[in-house]
Amino acid sequence: MPWITGIASIKIQEFDGRMNEREIKRMVESLRNEIEKRKKRINSLLAEIRIHKREAERIRTNRDKAVKEFKELIEKRREINAEIRNISERISRLRNERNSLLNRKKSMLEKIRSLKVERDCLNRKARGSYDHLMNILRNKVDEICNIEMPLEKEIKMFDRILDIRERIITAVKADKKHDEISNIYQEIKEINEKISKINKEMQFNSEEIKILRNNISEFNRKIDDKKREADEFHRKLLEKYDIINPIKGEIDEIKGEIDEIRERLDPLNEKLREIKRKRDDEKNRMMAMKIREKLKKSKRISIYDLRLLIEKEMLK
Repeated sequence: MPWITGIASIKIQEFDGRMNEREIKRMVESLRNEIEKRKKRINSLLAEIRIHKREAERIRTNRDKAVKEFKELIEKRREINAEIRNISERISRLRNERNSLLNRKKSMLEKIRSLKVERDCLNRKARGSYDHLMNILRNKVDEICNIEMPLEKEIKMFDRILDIRERIITAVKADKKHDEISNIYQEIKEINEKISKINKEMQFNSEEIKILRNNISEFNRKIDDKKREADEFHRKLLEKYDIINPIKGEIDEIKGEIDEIRERLDPLNEKLREIKRKRDDEKNRMMAMKIREKLKKSKRISIYDLRLLIEKEMLK
């Protein structure tokens, strides 16, 4: 509650035009005392405000520091989230690359199965390896060239040589299929090495994301704590304003009362000045009369006395 409730609380006599000088002076003194009491109250309230303002400034400093740290934590969390996104994009690119390699590997395995079918078919037709068939062919050629035999047997031998030759050609084709299969297996081996490397890199990146997400959780906790801290300082600062503002309002009210009292003092002071003027005028008039009597008797007066007679128009 305000310290006072208005000018009506001043317990003094109302001004009366019939009051004498002593009564007016007592009233002026009473009003001046009321003003002085209110000035002291204002000074006391201002001292109280200064205390609250110092506390408010300390709270504001702590709040601003907490807000600054809160924003810094938010920025660090944003940077970590950006890093997580970058790593996730990297993992996505690696996954796409791995999928492409796996699809390529799958296609190669299907190619191998197809080539194996062709190779096995050729091997069945060749009925022997290239080296084995070449040895048979050389033996048959030596035999037909070096051994005398009936024409019928020679013809059969020649047909046999032609058959072996066809089988050798088929064996060569089978070996080419086998070489092609081996080359594809070598490519698959290289692909497997790339996939293994990608898997390790993806695993490393996944572990890195896991660590960063744990950091995010820790930052979220710190951010929540710092926000609560900043909010608490802000709440205390508002509480200080809630204390300071009514005090300022009370000061304004007291200043208004002082203005009201001064308005009441003005006519009283004017009345006292008027009484003093009249008293001085009367005093000067009486003195002038004495001087004039003196002048009549002695015909001599001082310059000061002469000036007074002139002012009072009493030289006649």
